Amino acid sequence: MKFYKYIHFLSLDVCMGALCYQSLFYFFQNGSIIPFRFQILLFCAIWMIYLIDRLIDVRIALIRDERHQFIFNHQFWVVLICIVLSTIGLYYVFQINQEQLAEGFSILLMMGVYWWAWIKKWFTVWLSKDLLTALIYVLGVLFPFSNANHPAFFALGILLFLTVFHHLKLFLHVNGKKCETFLRLLEVLFLVGNLLFYVFYPTLIHFCIPLWITLGVQVIIHYFYPSERLRIWAELAYWSPLFVYIYELF
Repeated sequence: MKFYKYIHFLSLDVCMGALCYQSLFYFFQNGSIIPFRFQILLFCAIWMIYLIDRLIDVRIALIRDERHQFIFNHQFWVVLICIVLSTIGLYYVFQINQEQLAEGFSILLMMGVYWWAWIKKWFTVWLSKDLLTALIYVLGVLFPFSNANHPAFFALGILLFLTVFHHLKLFLHVNGKKCETFLRLLEVLFLVGNLLFYVFYPTLIHFCIPLWITLGVQVIIHYFYPSERLRIWAELAYWSPLFVYIYELF
């Protein structure tokens, strides 16, 4: 478990969850295994975002938990990892088509605005750090799908956004920034979204199962075990698309 603790501190579990959801969305859209280059690009982007976010955190905010303390103690290695990730990402970015390349740079621009706003402390109630984080995460997952045209695909994307946004708000809530009403609103929106999905796309409802598992773990934490220590399990819940993905393949 101690080994996994370091994986969690480095946000590698978050990267794995993003890869799982991207694989599921790709299979939903194309009915095949996702190309390796997309997974590498997402892995590099998501991991670098989280590492740089942590580096900014430990420089401009108080260190309140073990994850940030770990990053603070190993800043040199974290920066080195980011340099390696950017090099690998640049290599693979030239293996995608021009339209996807433009989308990738759009997400990169959003990341730059996000980091600049965080450093300048521009985030307020109206410009939410968590909202932008959830949006960038979901756009990264959906990155290879510029040709998506199925309405159910976009419905699943919205449900994923609600799930990620709920996750971020939940652990702010657990750590003292209370937002009970907002969490319940997100849970109601997620429930309504799933009911509408079932009404319009009943044969595709099994693609929602990973989202139920992921949000279900968050809801259990919210109402029964509100603790920062359970963040690890909330991150692991993002691996749940593996079940549906493997089922669909075989």
